[in-house]
Amino acid sequence: MSLLAATTLGVTDVDQLRAHITAGDHVGDGDLRLIVQTYNPRELDGASLPQRGAQPLASSQRSITAEELRQGIDVSFLQFAGEGVAGESVVVAWVERGVPDLELDALEARPARGAFYGTALAHAGDIVLRRSVG
Repeated sequence: MSLLAATTLGVTDVDQLRAHITAGDHVGDGDLRLIVQTYNPRELDGASLPQRGAQPLASSQRSITAEELRQGIDVSFLQFAGEGVAGESVVVAWVERGVPDLELDALEARPARGAFYGTALAHAGDIVLRRSVG
């Protein structure tokens, strides 16, 4: 992915981030949208939620099933290194009802009330969606 970014965008300082995301039976079933973003840790509040006006460094969304979450899935995406050091970034993930139809690949998305949510340092990469927002 880094090579693709370098050859197509001319960007050389790109970090490929990976996260392993799991959840238990509590997320329900039906159409689910998984949103994964990275933030500078200074832009998260005391509950590890993005502060008002915080801008994600990277973002991804995808369609997922509850069964896939129970088994665990791997997510991979790019973050421009100039925007933050990957080792210091915090990966934020949540699941909500719906399909991946958010604009700008979910860069403007924020966890809604009732979303199951989790965080991890970018270098750790294991996220368990446990707590409900709100």
